[in-house]
Amino acid sequence: ATTNSNTGTNSDTSNNPTEPPEPPKPPEPAPDTRPAQDTESASQPAPISNRSSSAKLIQTKLPTTPDKLDRTPVRPAMARSIAAPHRRTEHYGRAMDDTTSAAIDRMKASPLFPFDGDLNLKTLGPPMDAELPRNGEGDKPCGSCGNDERTWWSNERWKITTVQRSINPVGLFLETVDHIDFEDFDENYASEFGVLTMHLEAAIRSLESVGRVHIHRWGDGSSHFHVWFQGRPAKQLELYGWGNVLWAQVAEPLPQEVVDANHEVIVADLSRRYGGVVADR
Repeated sequence: ATTNSNTGTNSDTSNNPTEPPEPPKPPEPAPDTRPAQDTESASQPAPISNRSSSAKLIQTKLPTTPDKLDRTPVRPAMARSIAAPHRRTEHYGRAMDDTTSAAIDRMKASPLFPFDGDLNLKTLGPPMDAELPRNGEGDKPCGSCGNDERTWWSNERWKITTVQRSINPVGLFLETVDHIDFEDFDENYASEFGVLTMHLEAAIRSLESVGRVHIHRWGDGSSHFHVWFQGRPAKQLELYGWGNVLWAQVAEPLPQEVVDANHEVIVADLSRRYGGVVADR
């Protein structure tokens, strides 16, 4: 019996007269002078030290594990304000320059801006000694507490009141019944606010005259929590986005009966979605 050098199997040809003779063996290859390497390591990619220099550069720049990634948000503006608080007064009393004039020209060119002609930027005054007291703070009365004639919908913790009539087909406030502000919310209030916002936005958006619902909170005028819900007129380019805030101050408001009819539809829809009581009017 002989061993086949190619397959490593045993073949017995001495007792098989019909088996053709084996062909002559090819000459032995030249010996391999490279260092010995096991079969498993030969099938693996070359280590990083044997790859190109660019690959090594990438390897050194990337972290080896995801937990080494720095996911801290970069807020350069905040960093500057913390590092150099004395710069707060740099812009007070500054006259208009070329950069400011270019910014005004860009704003005037926007269809969202309601004014035309020559415009001069006011100068900022010096910082006040303290924040202005809001309605409902100190001896200033609250315009929300006890003012039930403004209420269109309510439950035991929330109410919906009307915003001053404007060019928008819908203008409503979502307010708390109790005299509290955002920082006084517990998790129950926060949860209710989120769900109510979702349902109220959907009710306003269901009107054909509304293209989008703008939701705002400033909190500078009153210490009683309130959020603005403005139904932006559909398909009116000038009233998109930030332009709506300006146009609503100066454009002729919609008739009272049109706005009231829209509000009636909205609070009825909200009552079906969320519950609560629609006020008699």
